[in-house]
Amino acid sequence: VRRKLNKAQQWAQQLVSVANELKCSETTVLETQSYAAWMKGNACLEKKDFLGAFRSYQESRDVLLQLANNEGSKLTLRDLWTTQNLR
Repeated sequence: VRRKLNKAQQWAQQLVSVANELKCSETTVLETQSYAAWMKGNACLEKKDFLGAFRSYQESRDVLLQLANNEGSKLTLRDLWTTQNLR
């Protein structure tokens, strides 16, 4: 499991790089950044690096909240997960 999470974390970081290189929309870049931080948190949690996991999950949350604010609405973090699926 650890090796798969490490690979997923690396791919997620590459996704952030590609989104930046291709000059994707701000929303897409923020989504990739949040996903990469979340995957890093998962990898840290598996390694029992609880402080690293906490910081990564917090970074992911902060990026999602920034994304919610950029959407120009009063979305909550919970709403962000459900509204994304409705598009």
